[in-house]
Amino acid sequence: MAPHTRTKTYEWFQQEREGGAVLLCTDVAARGLDVPDIDWIVQFDAPQDPNAFVHRVGRTARMGRSGRALLLLRPKEDTYVNFLSLRKVPLLSMEPEPNLPSLRRPITDLLLADRAVMEQSAKAFVAYVRAYKEHQCGYIFSLDQLDLGELARGLALLRLPKLKELQVAKRKKGADGWVEWSPLVQVDLDTIKFKDKQREKQRQANKAA
Repeated sequence: MAPHTRTKTYEWFQQEREGGAVLLCTDVAARGLDVPDIDWIVQFDAPQDPNAFVHRVGRTARMGRSGRALLLLRPKEDTYVNFLSLRKVPLLSMEPEPNLPSLRRPITDLLLADRAVMEQSAKAFVAYVRAYKEHQCGYIFSLDQLDLGELARGLALLRLPKLKELQVAKRKKGADGWVEWSPLVQVDLDTIKFKDKQREKQRQANKAA
């Protein structure tokens, strides 16, 4: 985000949190934010720098209040729990809720309704793969162990982005079609339009040119 937009978003969160609000953020928000009454910190992925873990969860349980923090890990990443315990950061396991509905269909519908969301989903895939590859705890977070098909399904991708890391992994696996994945719906991606009419007009002009 541009600094101005980021500041406005932070101010919105400050105002809305009493009624209940969620702030989605990167490690830009791991330090320096003093927002009281944060009930939960949910970490979608483990920080690249393990030292940042404490800073992330430190956004809750401030000024004498209690707070809760949740870290999502894949089964093959559970060694990270032992790694943190050696750093005096104990974690308790929490069983996932059974029979949760899949979000793939509603997310797919969002992608089909707006080309901007479709492009953002592809960018999220690329960013996640590259961040995973560069994780400082590479012996725990190994790109070779990451299920790229599951990641693509989780982001409801309509096609796999072109990515150097995918080609490298494919050569290592030595098999065609090693990413076990297919889009939920078969669609001509060129027919998906931007909701923003000005962006769509520009796209059509670029195509014509």
